[in-house]
Amino acid sequence: MSKFYLLPILLLFCITSCQNKNGETETIAAKEQIPDMDTAVVLAAFEELKNDSAFIKNCVEFQNGVSHISFYNDERPLPIGDINQDGETDALIPFEVAYVSNYSRYSKLYYAILLNQNGKLNWIGNYDRENFPSSYYYPNQVLSIEKIEKESISGYISETSFSPKTPVILEYHPDEITFHELKTYNYYWHYDDLKWNGKLPLHAPKKEILGLFGQPDNITDFFSDCNYNNGPKKVYHYGNLELVFNEKEILENESYRVDNDLKVSIQYQNIKLDHNTTYEDIRKLSPEILQQQPIFPEDEEKATDRSYKTIYIPLHQKITDNNYFDSNWVILYFKQNHLEKIVIPEGDCGI
Repeated sequence: MSKFYLLPILLLFCITSCQNKNGETETIAAKEQIPDMDTAVVLAAFEELKNDSAFIKNCVEFQNGVSHISFYNDERPLPIGDINQDGETDALIPFEVAYVSNYSRYSKLYYAILLNQNGKLNWIGNYDRENFPSSYYYPNQVLSIEKIEKESISGYISETSFSPKTPVILEYHPDEITFHELKTYNYYWHYDDLKWNGKLPLHAPKKEILGLFGQPDNITDFFSDCNYNNGPKKVYHYGNLELVFNEKEILENESYRVDNDLKVSIQYQNIKLDHNTTYEDIRKLSPEILQQQPIFPEDEEKATDRSYKTIYIPLHQKITDNNYFDSNWVILYFKQNHLEKIVIPEGDCGI
């Protein structure tokens, strides 16, 4: 009879406890009862975190100058999900730190990384949202994370809410407490294959580009905020086309409008990108790209006008000094199914 009494006791012991890798006992029954984290739980954890001196020092390296730490309320919903792939629900908190240094006021944007450990959100570290992980150069760009998925984290980088948004797919690296970009797109366009009127690479020498387009209608000066001390950039005006060259005489355009009055095109392989190019033309040329378009919030034009469509094309890019920029993008904007604008985000302080 004693065997029958021992059996339920042994079963109860096996259900309620087990040994983890470190030899410590953890309770499975209690772990299963922990609900998924919601916004209220995450915000409560952040309110408690704001009074942590180690947390404050991690932001600005000193505590006395910090005047305000606030949740960045414009970013909703909060990115909540399994960040470190351990099966638990974690969270990222976008927040802003205002501080004073040498009698001047500054602010910085971060993500607080909160990992679920035994049912409680514990602060692991802060990620500077301007410290984008990719190797290519995006000055003044801020990372915004939208969704934590099963095997990756989706977001975008952008200078402002009105500037071009470049989608990114990331993964969390716990050893470095940072995010690395995933190279998930197995099909690229190559930057060197994009040519003005099918003849010159986009970043051909200035002399060759001007030889292709001839004398401009006029030339104006433009001072860049981040490059002001190096002198003005030169803007060459050709009807509806503007070509901006920096002080190193390197072309820095971010976008090109294509319309009936603009007698210029950008050739890629056997397709001419101009106002006659249709959405279906790109689909036929690069079906792989259309099949793996990033999930990305519509811009303001598309949100108010359903005739707009956008295609994001991963770009293997070579700029100057043999620097290769993987996973940059060509963004094609269509209206009424015809190409209207080409955007190649490079930032105002290009190499």
